[in-house]
Amino acid sequence: MPAHQHRLRGVEPVTVRAAPDAAPAAVAARPYPQTLFGETGSAGWQNLTGGPEGWSGSVDVSALAPGRQRLQVRVSAPDGTWWEQVALFTVPGTAADPVPRWEYRLPGAVQGGIALLDPERGLTVAAGTGGEVVALRADGRPRWRARTGPVYRRPAVDTARELVFVPSADHHLRALDAGTGRPVWDFDAGAPVLSAPVAAGDAVVFSAGGSLFALGAADGRVVWSVPGRGFSSGQAAWDGQRVYTTADDGYARAYDARTGAPVWTYQMATGTRHRVALYGGWDTVVALGAGPVVVATVSGTTALDAATGAVKWTRAGSTMYAPAVVVGDGTLLLTTEWGVLSRVDLATGTVVWQAGLGARVFNAGVVVDRGTVWALSVDGKLLGVRLADGVPQGRLQHSLVYTFSRPVIAGDTLVVGDQNGVVRGIRLP
Repeated sequence: MPAHQHRLRGVEPVTVRAAPDAAPAAVAARPYPQTLFGETGSAGWQNLTGGPEGWSGSVDVSALAPGRQRLQVRVSAPDGTWWEQVALFTVPGTAADPVPRWEYRLPGAVQGGIALLDPERGLTVAAGTGGEVVALRADGRPRWRARTGPVYRRPAVDTARELVFVPSADHHLRALDAGTGRPVWDFDAGAPVLSAPVAAGDAVVFSAGGSLFALGAADGRVVWSVPGRGFSSGQAAWDGQRVYTTADDGYARAYDARTGAPVWTYQMATGTRHRVALYGGWDTVVALGAGPVVVATVSGTTALDAATGAVKWTRAGSTMYAPAVVVGDGTLLLTTEWGVLSRVDLATGTVVWQAGLGARVFNAGVVVDRGTVWALSVDGKLLGVRLADGVPQGRLQHSLVYTFSRPVIAGDTLVVGDQNGVVRGIRLP
């Protein structure tokens, strides 16, 4: 197990004591390969030295983010068999790094993301695949709990009506009272609701199966629907006039927000049905800027004219999963699944700066707070870069399991969930 005494900066001392009847041929240790996602790797092992008190040495941990980390130890026998164990240790942080503040556990995984319920009071709402929805106070204590079906996408909040719209894999979209969590209405969409709803004025818009729905926000009655459009697990956008969405049929579309009548279509992908589905923007969270509508696939990002659907610019890169974030000064943050973060001019697509995060990023994406962009990586890291120029800022290993949940910032606290069902409040520097 790791020995924490006499730790040098960036080095973790390790001592392994074997059973009296054991005779290891070799003992090695390494930081657990947390960064690997969908890959395998065998590098980084550091051999320990045998002695009368066991096997000892040190492991280079200088590349690890502050926070709780894992050490992987391998004991090899003379016949080539081996045994492994993982031990926990902590990498200390600095004043520039985020600090864990509180935790709350939900059943299942928190995959759909966190929604901001009341910014002034720091209230957030989280939902999990175990079917529990919870409103959390600024200190992480629950204000109310509710039961729904499994939730895989972020709920939406209608602040005007004080409602929370919760999508569920049990085919239902539910409206809950934002103050109490009590059910207000329940709509059966006839297919799993695996998209994130968006509050759109007097309506709530979402996808279920191959259909797009607009329901009355107050009563859940169908205002309009578009069947046979293609599957989408992303999130539509609304600007008061039109609803913009993408799906696995290969098209981005705009609809009249009042009637659902089609306004324009843009073909995002062509080819075989399999290729169209893969490259069709099925997981896009549509972003709205001052003029352009931004959509993405696993091959690139496209900015379209909101009124006509005409292409304004395109950029290569797999940016479909991490939502694009519009910054108030006319720029846009794009994040590839391989962890390349770019700040681009919203009008032209010109790159202002680009930063490599060194970790993969999927649906969690990035948020901006007081001049710092905070990126949530798949492997449970929170990574800061300066908004002005992309220079690295603080970082934290906030979880040791995968993170796909979109975060929010409530005051000085970033709130995010992970695949173990843990919602965390993290104080930002």
